[in-house]
Amino acid sequence: EKVLNDSLDLIKGIGQDGVTGEADGIVTFVELSVPLVARLCERLGLPGPPPAAVDAARDKHATRAALKRVGLPTPRNCLIRSKDEVQAAAAHVGFPAV
Repeated sequence: EKVLNDSLDLIKGIGQDGVTGEADGIVTFVELSVPLVARLCERLGLPGPPPAAVDAARDKHATRAALKRVGLPTPRNCLIRSKDEVQAAAAHVGFPAV
């Protein structure tokens, strides 16, 4: 949250030097920064993907659930939260599995 707020303050300051203009957009080439950039764009009213979409796209289980909800095929999968769920997951997914 601190990085987000510090970044917002710095970006809002762009253009106050009388030489540059305001920010028209924010981009990143670093995958780990995509969620931050999405939140910055949302807060600043700039074009960009919605943070919820970015979060879902970075979460395999959420992505597969979203695809399944709209009828798109996905590989058999199972979210395992504890070692007690491994056998049921193996039976559902089959082998080989990752």
